[in-house]
Amino acid sequence: FIIKVGNIYYYYCLYNGVLQEEFPYRTKIFIASSILGPWTYASNFQPVGTIGAEDAAAHYASSVVFDSGTYHVFSGVMDGVGYANITRDTAPAPTGPWTSQGLVLSDLIRGLPENPKVWWDSILNRWCMLTNQINIPAGTFTDKNRIFMSTSLTDWSAATYKDIQFALLYGAQAN
Repeated sequence: FIIKVGNIYYYYCLYNGVLQEEFPYRTKIFIASSILGPWTYASNFQPVGTIGAEDAAAHYASSVVFDSGTYHVFSGVMDGVGYANITRDTAPAPTGPWTSQGLVLSDLIRGLPENPKVWWDSILNRWCMLTNQINIPAGTFTDKNRIFMSTSLTDWSAATYKDIQFALLYGAQAN
């Protein structure tokens, strides 16, 4: 995805350094003065974690929100053995330096989310986070979308959610 700050475009690019479908997934940040480029490498986003960490197989930026002078990046993370979640990292600038704020969603409500998109909804008067939900128990594809709603951008512990779209696979019901 791309954001524009002042006259500079920032491109957060998912990459893995080798082939498209290999782990670990991570993010590089490129900048340009035009949406058409040319793009120049600016920095790496958070590195993946160590073996056994919640982000050992992936730590990829999926959404940036600028709020109260801080950039909040919501990322998909994967441990490489079927566990996925969302983290939030903060920085004073769109290229970092980044500080990890940890996991966003509790185990009780998260399912297996990936690819978070976060925005403020003035009608709902809530922060919203749209995620893809990885199929359970297969863990190999996404089969629904879930929207989380929170009164706080930084604390999602009391978030509510609604599954808003199901794939018509394996007997799932359309919503």
